[in-house]
Amino acid sequence: MTSEDWFTAFVRMAFLALKRGVLYERDKFLVLIAVHAVVLDRWNVAEACCTTILEHNSGHMIGKYESLRAALKDEGWKTYVRRLQREWPLEKLETVLDHPQVQNYGLADLDVEILLADLIGNQKDD
Repeated sequence: MTSEDWFTAFVRMAFLALKRGVLYERDKFLVLIAVHAVVLDRWNVAEACCTTILEHNSGHMIGKYESLRAALKDEGWKTYVRRLQREWPLEKLETVLDHPQVQNYGLADLDVEILLADLIGNQKDD
């Protein structure tokens, strides 16, 4: 999978968590979206993910860093991200997103940018 594919899958998972009202789970996916947004050079999206996380959970780990750029250099942050990535491998993502109950949300038919706007607001890329 490419970073764009991972980004899209994590946006869909975050949206699903939001619709289910499970914000702590949404926040985990926002972290993973932010990481892939950086790879895709979508820094505004990445920073907006961090802002959204902190609006819900001011004690989140990302809050101890001056910026996402600073977090990305920290070994503790890297370890946290690797743990989240191990928690959500491709097979697990596919299983969840292909589940009939999830299919009822119509996520596959919705544009990822619309889902992203619901998650973090209307952030524009640089």
